[in-house]
Amino acid sequence: MSLGMDAEAIGRLAERYRALTPQERRRYNEANTRKDFIEPLFEALGWNVRDKEEVDAERLVKPGWADYAFLVEGVPRFFLEAKPLADDLYNPEYAKQAITYAYNKGVPWAVLCNFTRFQVFNAEWETDDLNRARFLDLACEGYAQADSPLRLLSREAFLTDELDKRAQTYGGMRPRLPVEKSLYAQMRHWRERLFNEIARMRPELTFEQVDEVIERLLNRLIFIRNCEDRRVDEPMLRAALHQWQQPGRRAGLTEAVHGIFGHFDATFDSDLFALHLVDQLLASGTEFEVTLGDIVTSLYAPPRSLAAYDFSVIDADVLGQVYEQYLGHVAQVVKEVVAKRERQLSLGIEVPQIQLEAKRQRRKERGIYYTPKWVVDYIVRQTVGRYLEEHSYNDILNVKILDPACGSGSFLIRAFDVLLEYHARVKGKALAELDQYERLSILTANIFGVDLDQRAVDIARLNLLLRAVAKRELLPSLERNILRGNSLISGSEGELRPYFGDTWEEKHPLDWQREFPGIMERGGFDIVIGNPPYVPIQTIDKEEKSYFQSGAKYASARGSYDLYVLFVERALDLLRPGGCLGFITSGKFLRTSYGEHLRKVLHKKATILQILDLAGHAVFEGATNYPTILIATKGAREDTFVYVPTEAVTEGIETSEHLASARQAQGELHGRDALIAGFWPPPGAAKYDVIRKLASRSQPLGEGVADIFFGTHTGADDVFVLEPIEEHGRNVLLSSEATGLRHLVEKAVLRPIVKDRRHLRRWHIDESGPYLLFPYREGTNQLIEEAQLAAQYPHAWEYLQHETVKNRLGAFWYGYSNAKNHEMLGSNKPRVITRTLAPYASFAPDVGGELYFLDGAGGGYGIQPREEASLSILFLLGLLNSKALDFYLRQKSSTFRGGWWAYQKEYLKPLPIRSIDRANQQDMRLHASLVALVQRMLGLHERLAARGDLLDEERGQIEREIERTDREIDELVYDLYGLTQEERRLVEEGVRR
Repeated sequence: MSLGMDAEAIGRLAERYRALTPQERRRYNEANTRKDFIEPLFEALGWNVRDKEEVDAERLVKPGWADYAFLVEGVPRFFLEAKPLADDLYNPEYAKQAITYAYNKGVPWAVLCNFTRFQVFNAEWETDDLNRARFLDLACEGYAQADSPLRLLSREAFLTDELDKRAQTYGGMRPRLPVEKSLYAQMRHWRERLFNEIARMRPELTFEQVDEVIERLLNRLIFIRNCEDRRVDEPMLRAALHQWQQPGRRAGLTEAVHGIFGHFDATFDSDLFALHLVDQLLASGTEFEVTLGDIVTSLYAPPRSLAAYDFSVIDADVLGQVYEQYLGHVAQVVKEVVAKRERQLSLGIEVPQIQLEAKRQRRKERGIYYTPKWVVDYIVRQTVGRYLEEHSYNDILNVKILDPACGSGSFLIRAFDVLLEYHARVKGKALAELDQYERLSILTANIFGVDLDQRAVDIARLNLLLRAVAKRELLPSLERNILRGNSLISGSEGELRPYFGDTWEEKHPLDWQREFPGIMERGGFDIVIGNPPYVPIQTIDKEEKSYFQSGAKYASARGSYDLYVLFVERALDLLRPGGCLGFITSGKFLRTSYGEHLRKVLHKKATILQILDLAGHAVFEGATNYPTILIATKGAREDTFVYVPTEAVTEGIETSEHLASARQAQGELHGRDALIAGFWPPPGAAKYDVIRKLASRSQPLGEGVADIFFGTHTGADDVFVLEPIEEHGRNVLLSSEATGLRHLVEKAVLRPIVKDRRHLRRWHIDESGPYLLFPYREGTNQLIEEAQLAAQYPHAWEYLQHETVKNRLGAFWYGYSNAKNHEMLGSNKPRVITRTLAPYASFAPDVGGELYFLDGAGGGYGIQPREEASLSILFLLGLLNSKALDFYLRQKSSTFRGGWWAYQKEYLKPLPIRSIDRANQQDMRLHASLVALVQRMLGLHERLAARGDLLDEERGQIEREIERTDREIDELVYDLYGLTQEERRLVEEGVRR
């Protein structure tokens, strides 16, 4: 067997084929060809054609398009279309059909096979040449040869991506955009063109009105294309396009499209086709007919492609992803401000082009991130799927499912699909056999959503209707199912005016009792699912912040919380007793001090079922949110919950089945009190014993032992942090990143600063680092007055007067954006400094207390022992750098990608600092021994740093001595805390350096 191929079995199949007469081959239909030849061929290639988890002939393929989906780890790797033995496999329509299906399903490979021949096409290559898209073309005579490329289609080959690897060397083919990226790129282009043309046609319209017209037009066209491809209605749009494309005919499309919209309005009576401003534009002229023609043409196929768009097979998830990206863009006038636009039009001057820009800041502020299909599917299966298993048919008929921040509707679409699958199964029907009445009754009775963005609401309604429409019948408006509103703000005018004044309605408050009276009267929703927005409270306006934190509205609105915590609390309030919550959120609430309040809410009001930590995965493109899946039910019960650590979920295998397998194989059971114990991830019993032992005979670092403070915040490090070049008496020649030049600055207005891991390392600080320009009075946050600064420090003043610097800094041009802790930074008292983020404990001494540092991820924290603690800084340093205390910190701290940890104040404060009984000789001996070891360690690092010309042998000797001393310090700290050998083993396993 070669690479998973049973050549002998394949040879026998080929012999059987050759034994057939031409007449017998012609009599073979597709079914017999599949049974006698194609399925045995793939069995010989290592595929279990009887296992639907490997080869699916029903669930993942659409009849008439493909016959089999071949899967690895639940992910389709290629689709196979089978043909009869004697069929002509070179029929170009066969290949185009196979390529179209694979492309629209987001799968790279499409296979045609009649056993006589075997052809493999790449659906993701950008080409309209069929011969170039055909990657393999094999005749059955060569299948069994040892070097046959057929082996690339074996299951074993797909486990190591052999086909993909081979394809990378094939003819320099450029990959085509995936279907979701292609559609998105085209929609963005269409929107840009339409913006410019409609703005010229109707200058009196606001940008918001123009955008609304474009959105309605595109939504209608996509709905019509869906109806065409699903054979719901006649292909009137295609016919109008063909008529318009006739030679010499370049008019009439606008009128035809307007008429088609009228037909769909009469047929479906949906809000989508109700009279709208877009109808006025279509009826009033043909100014954008060419653009309309290009848009309609592009809705049938991507550019330079053998594949066509087929909306009957494009997953709902794909359209959801397209629309989520679409929502993340806003129109921008690039060349001129809006105010100039009408004046230019009146003067006959060309209007500046309008472009669409990705407003990442807007997305960030609103916390909008597209949720991948595998996450949506997992959450829906663990909530809706669970409900279906545990409830009666009558209960399921009346289930109420909500997404309170629904966006384009990804979670609701998947929930709707699962309900459709259930009802089809109960009625003994195929999913496609459910009629429109059955689909719509499920949609309107069971699916509900809310979003603050009206465009998102419109798109969610569209996406749900696309899943429901099956024939030419009236459609509901969904205005009572998918609502615009602020899920977090609710109340009467009298309740809201004190917070928002006359603009209270602009907050779009949602009165849940009024909008969903029947549901709220019965106790609430049965299921709440979704991906709530991630918005730091610092970016929320003060009126909203005041509202959230007032009274008893949100118990979790405390500290520097994130908006998603309020959504979790609101979701619990909206659930009926026993109802199920399924969210993907940032997992920071499990570790941070602000999350303590939400943890208490969950402990009091809910029973946690599952917590899956996905912090090590790039779940959201372009965002680092350290996500966590939370599954819970309303009502506190003394049940255990399953916790799945991030390392249990293998990166790159992204299916809901994989998540379920990880949960079953590596999920850890914990009692409900683990949620509020203050350690995360929740340690097992043995780790708890270590934690308790470390805390005994100890005092928390931040409670009377030391002051913990972060550095200052300049807001412009490129201006204030300067690299030294050489000293000139009382001045220093420095390099500025902001100006790109060298500047002379007085030493007296500079402070040595440790900025990153180049200068702040474990046990040692390299003081040859940069300087901080410090225009403040020593030990205060008070700026030196301009006149005094100019007179006393003329070189510094000249630098601050530099045009680039002044432009960079703005109004308060020579002060920091947030001057903090200068009295601590300038105290000249011994302290320990740590980086904010590090792969392991990296504390270092600043014995003279002279070094400054910054805050933030690239900055650090100072730990300054209090006088009343009478604590040796060397003893403290030894404890902080030990594995024992690093182990303790990791039970509370947040982990980051790459295995880095947060060493922030909230995680440093509870570190247990061993108390020393000065009357106890054993304590004093251990104290003296640890101080001596730390002194030795500091000396070794000084030797290593001071002699850059060390021979490799001498350097290696010092490094080995450092490792040995590190181990001795760890062992001595274990002795101080009385850890057993087994407890020491647990610590060593939990902390690796």
